[in-house]
Amino acid sequence: DGLVLCVDAARFLPPNVTITRIVGRVISAAGEPLAPEFIIHARLDSLAFSPRFQARQRFATGRWNNATAVALLQIETIEKGTSQQRTVGYVAFPFFLDAETGEVPASQAAKGYRLREGGYQVPVHAATAGVGSGFSLQELLSRPKIPCASVLVRALVATRADMPANKQVPQYEDGAYDSSGTVPTAVERRLYSHRGA
Repeated sequence: DGLVLCVDAARFLPPNVTITRIVGRVISAAGEPLAPEFIIHARLDSLAFSPRFQARQRFATGRWNNATAVALLQIETIEKGTSQQRTVGYVAFPFFLDAETGEVPASQAAKGYRLREGGYQVPVHAATAGVGSGFSLQELLSRPKIPCASVLVRALVATRADMPANKQVPQYEDGAYDSSGTVPTAVERRLYSHRGA
């Protein structure tokens, strides 16, 4: 009973970032907090634009009793040029899927849902004013995606999280992350080639 959320890395953050951290919350689709806030700092030996976090958060999901539980990750940085703390954007990662439809449950009382287990490449949505207690998951997901930016996460059943294969952070190039939610646009393909040069 429980799960482990691994926040492995971010990829291709905007060029105005320096050191980054993630402020994480677990909330319901209605914005109800389900777990204490947590903070993850980027490893100092990683690249500013593609920082590695290699962090694990363990949650006792039996206390939630909510099929709409979602990890909300707020990416923060000290902005290059201004030295001001800024919010880069937000990542929303629903923990559960309907076992029959494969979709995110619409109701907190949904039955027959399962953990969205495995590795995922999740898009970063733009930050705008007004995110707080009145947060709306639908509103966040309707925001523009930051071109090329994504976060690599893994959701693991707690009983399997400490197995040697799951303790290792996968290499992105090995295809360990489901990237179906971040298929690059034509513009992003050009940006990737420019930023990877």
